[in-house]
Amino acid sequence: MIAIAANMTGILWGNGMGNKRTHSIPAWVKRRAVQDCQTVEEFAHKYRKAERFTGRGKDYAQSVLNTHCKELEEYGYTFISPHDSVTGQTVTFIGKENTLTGKRSPG
Repeated sequence: MIAIAANMTGILWGNGMGNKRTHSIPAWVKRRAVQDCQTVEEFAHKYRKAERFTGRGKDYAQSVLNTHCKELEEYGYTFISPHDSVTGQTVTFIGKENTLTGKRSPG
């Protein structure tokens, strides 16, 4: 299980066994980060072109979501390229606590 906590300099990730990595989020990622999505699944459904996501079948869409989750675990953020984005520009999603599980923090 991956534990995620936000701090002022980046994202602190750990596996609950004392292994922690801090990632500094690049400035370009922060500039292109969306603020209106709570989970990576919501981000993908809102900002990916349907024909390049769910329009390619259930297995393909799940594979894309798995890649987004792996990027969140590894780097602390994930992104959608201009080619795949409904905005025509790169959009990013910065991981916060519980963004992989979809559960909201109390408060």
